[in-house]
Amino acid sequence: MIVDNIFLNDGNKSRLILAIGAALLLHSAVFVYFSFSPHQKIMPADVFSTATNISISFVSPITAKPVEPVQKKKVAKAPKPAPAEPQSLNKIEPAAAPPVRATPEPEIITPPELITAQAIPVISDRTITGHRVAPEYPDLALKMRQEGVVLIHVLIDEEGMRQDIKLHAPSQFALLNQAAIKAVKKWSFDPYMINGRATQSWVEIPIEFKIQ
Repeated sequence: MIVDNIFLNDGNKSRLILAIGAALLLHSAVFVYFSFSPHQKIMPADVFSTATNISISFVSPITAKPVEPVQKKKVAKAPKPAPAEPQSLNKIEPAAAPPVRATPEPEIITPPELITAQAIPVISDRTITGHRVAPEYPDLALKMRQEGVVLIHVLIDEEGMRQDIKLHAPSQFALLNQAAIKAVKKWSFDPYMINGRATQSWVEIPIEFKIQ
């Protein structure tokens, strides 16, 4: 018997051996039965017919089909919900402060006499002519050895007349200050000329008291 490309495994071999053994056992039983039977019978010729050929076919092993792995169904992941946009809160802006009105600075009113004084030039007594009287040295100041310089301002008008007299920078001794003012009150002045025109002016007169 030709077996084409059949490979036997252990299971097929066992079945083959059992089949052959069963066939041999069957033939042996038949042979014993007819040989030792007490009443032998002549069997007709057709009883012993040609032995039946036993056809043994080898069944190819059933190859177990590989169990296909169960494919897990991919569960589609639900898309993550987009983060909710934060709701814009109503911003409460501070109320605009009312415009601050600039407080007008108080207008400084300059007294008319000060304006006049500022506009009047101050000149030295050396630039103006007139009649001058020397001051008298007080006797008590001589005895006390008092010395000093007294600075006096005299305001004269366009005609040279004295309008005012001030003790601008007094000395530290009252006797000397009084003697200086007394002397200047006796002075006379010519008008102060600017570009050929008589102008009101302050005349600055320094009087020095010094013991020789």
